[in-house]
This record gives sequence, C-alpha cells and structure tokens, in this order.
Amino acid sequence: FFPSNKKKKFFGRTLKPNLQEFTEMSDEQSLPQQRGRGRGRGRGRGRGGFGRKVRISRNVSVVSDTKYSDNTVVVLHLSADEEGAIRNDANSTGNVVNFHSAPTRFSGHKFEIEFENADDATTFLDNMNNKKFGDDEARVVRKRIGYVLKRVTRVRDEDNIDSCAIFVGGVDGLTDEQIKEQFNDFTDFKRPRTHFALVTFASSEAASAVLGERTVGDNEIKIEMQRAPWREEAEEVRRVNAPNKLTLLRIREVPDEVLTDNLKKYGEIVDFHRTRGNTVAFVEYKSSKEARDAKHALEGVKLTDDALTMRVEFYSNYFTTEEMAAHRGSERKSDGEGQKRERKERKPRENNAKEPREKRVRKPRAYPDVVLSDEEKEVLSRTLFVRGLRDTTDNDFKGFFTGAIENFVRVSIGSVRITFKTVDEANKAREQNGTIISDDKQLFVEDARPIIKREPATPNARVFMKGIPRSVTRDDIIAKFEGASRIFFRFRSAIVVFDTVDHAQEAVNKNGEKLFEEEEALRIEFAYPRRR
Repeated sequence: FFPSNKKKKFFGRTLKPNLQEFTEMSDEQSLPQQRGRGRGRGRGRGRGGFGRKVRISRNVSVVSDTKYSDNTVVVLHLSADEEGAIRNDANSTGNVVNFHSAPTRFSGHKFEIEFENADDATTFLDNMNNKKFGDDEARVVRKRIGYVLKRVTRVRDEDNIDSCAIFVGGVDGLTDEQIKEQFNDFTDFKRPRTHFALVTFASSEAASAVLGERTVGDNEIKIEMQRAPWREEAEEVRRVNAPNKLTLLRIREVPDEVLTDNLKKYGEIVDFHRTRGNTVAFVEYKSSKEARDAKHALEGVKLTDDALTMRVEFYSNYFTTEEMAAHRGSERKSDGEGQKRERKERKPRENNAKEPREKRVRKPRAYPDVVLSDEEKEVLSRTLFVRGLRDTTDNDFKGFFTGAIENFVRVSIGSVRITFKTVDEANKAREQNGTIISDDKQLFVEDARPIIKREPATPNARVFMKGIPRSVTRDDIIAKFEGASRIFFRFRSAIVVFDTVDHAQEAVNKNGEKLFEEEEALRIEFAYPRRR
C-alpha cells in the first residue's frame, strides 16, 4: 500500500505497509466476490458506497455506468454575468422548458438548461462547448441523473478467429532467431513474453501445416492455433444483499480459529470461506437474524491486538430482470418474454367524469400477544391512558379525576398513564372521554395496553448509557471506561463504542454504580442494533 517500510498515518489511523484488503480469487472458489479499490474508483461523498468496479470472478465484473439526460445540459466555468448571453443562445437553438442558474462549489456559476427536444440539446452542446465568453471558456456537458449497474462478461469471440495466426509455447531459453528457423514464409513475428511467441502466416494452410509438438534444443515447444479474441457482453443488473451471508474485511492478522470462534457465538455457520491472501472471508449463517446479530456485534471490533478494526458487510448478489424474477419465485418463461398481467375491465366514464376515491381506513396497530398473570390483569383493568392535554402539569392532570390515584407515570408531554385504586374509580374516569376542556384542548381517556418488555440486546461493542450529568465531557467518559473509542451524546444519554466486546462487557458490569460526582447512578446496557 505504501512503498516505505515504515507505518503511515492515514485518516487518523495507523496502517501497516503493503496493506492489501482485496485479493484475486481463483476459479474454484465457491463465493466469487471481490470489492476493488482500483484506479477507476470515483471520489464520491464519503469513503463508503459502491465503487466503479466490482470483480465477481475471473471473467465477470460489475461496473457502475453513469446515466445522463437526453434533453438537459449544464454549462460550467462561466460567471453569473453571462446568463443573458446563454439564455439568448439557448432560445435561438430550440424551445427551452426550464432554465436554472446556481453558484458552484468552487468558482463561477452553472446554468442548467432543459430543452423540449433532445436534438436541440445535442445541437446546443456541440455549438456552445469550448466557446469563448471574454476570458472564460464554456464547458457544456449533459446532466447526470444517476447510475446503472452493468454486469460485464468476457467471452471468446469465436467468429473473429484469425486462421493464419499460431501460438508457440515453451520457448524459454530460446532466442528469436532459433524460433524463426522453425518456420518458413511467415509474415509477422511477435514475442510478448519470454515463454511464448505469436507467428502470423500468409495463408491458413501454411499455418495449419506447422501445428503440433517438436523439440528445439532442450525445449519441447507446442504449436497450436491462436485463441479467439476477447469480447465483452454487458447487461443491466440490480444489487441485492444476501440476508444470511456476510463479507469480512481487514482480517489479515486474525487466525482462522479466532475468527470462527467469534462467528459461532451468534449462530450456526453453514459455510465459511477465506481468500488466498487471508484478507477477505465469507460466512453464511442458517438464518438472517443470526447474520444481523453477527454484523452488529463484530463491526469495528479488534479480534487480536495486532489486527485492524474489522469491517463487516452483507454479501451482494447481482441479478438481471429475469434472474430477479426467478429469485423472487415469479413464474416467467425461460426465453425472457414475461407473461402479461391480466387487467380488470374498467367501466366507461360518463362525460369524462372522475370516479370518487374510496376513503382509506387506517388499520389499527397490531400489538403482540402478552401473557399476563391474574394480578397483572387486575392492575391493567384499573389503568388508563390519558392524552390530549399539552402544556399541563402533573397536578392539573390529577385534578381532572375524582378517584384516588395509585400510580401516575408521564409518558410524553401531553399523555400520562394512570392507575386507580379501584375499578369503579377507573370506570368513572372512562366516562370523561371526549370532554372538551377549552377551544384547543380535548381530553381522551383510553384503556391502557400492557407494557411489552423488550428483550436485552446481544453483547456487542456498542453500549447505551443513561443518566449522564450535563457537566460530564467526552474525556471524562474515556477516563472512566477502558477501550472507549467513539461517543455519541444525546441529551443526558450516550452511545459509547468500544474497541472490543470484552471492554464493553466490563462497562455493562458497572450498571447502577455512581461513577461521577453527582448522586444519580448510571444505567448501562448493551445497545440495540441501529435501524436501517
């Protein structure tokens, strides 16, 4: 990666020399995927995302091809004073649908022009490109509207075989003159490598006459017809992540035993494969939940002291439209002609009148079944959920009801959960549902639903902390917890990312302790997976 033998600082991280995260895979490997960071990768926003080229196998790769608009062009490298001249040139070329001007990130303005006809946009692009406006020179390009993924397959073009060219192999240690002495009446001689040569004859009969094997000195040379040239076939594909397969990156220094032991903690492994350079590994779990848990727990974790922070991604597949239909279980013909969908016959409209839309009925939210004990059912029968009163204090809430209140919990700004001492008092409170307090306030009283207790998160490197005093800074948390690397504050809580799961477990063991000068104890637990 770096020509020097010393370690280099790169984006705040220490990298080892000659670091190669991606290696070439052989044809026999069953999971053919390689993510390239070659010269063709663009400078997108951020360091992640899809690169310009992804190599799937030896002769198959997926490239990102940019899509451009047919009737919209963009004029660059000019100042805002040239807007009038550009408008006149655009109107004289064709009918302009939309004209937009905006400053660029660096210097100058960009003018986005949309024509009604695509031919007018092409004419404007040819006439205005490299045109002088004072000291500035205009650059006109088509508007970029997105990208499309294409799967490029290299195949041998059997229709373009040169029948007059032969391949001579096994010529290591032989000079060009020794090789030429073996043939007569050839028209061209090339030696791209030391171990083979290419010879072209005037006719196919002369080339066919020299085919076979012969001995020259100590070498056994092999003469055969040249192979057909390569031809590329491209087809549009879509990227689909496999729900139960993961790609592990930056794992060169991690042994197989350590890697598999950590992967088995989160589920049953169906298949595990590692590339020849030991920098990339592929793992397949029995279920998608196990793969999600493993990705969430192992992302950004150091498995050994010498290893880098590991990257975990879902394994990507690339499908065409027909392959996508087969992947989803759709019934389509094998020749690619899709079956037409049967449409319902519509009744003719009278006087082009629009049919009234049916009013949508919002479905009630589905709640999972909760098994309650008799005591919990009795408490739930006298518990109510009250809402609709914003900017109301707790005493004002309690003042709307005459019954004795056993428990009072504020859920949000305008809603509370109230438990009365008897069922009769709760029934009297239910009768106040819909009471109008003022012009903009109305009281709503509903039966409370049972509280669903969420299962604790699986052990991972992310920890949730609540009850952090406002005076506590980032440095204070790093000093109290060993291995804390990244901290994300939100009000009086925070998400703390640790280097390893063991450091996170040590922090969770301190749950309920008073670690700072304030009296309040901290609530510390493993964080749940981030929602995508």
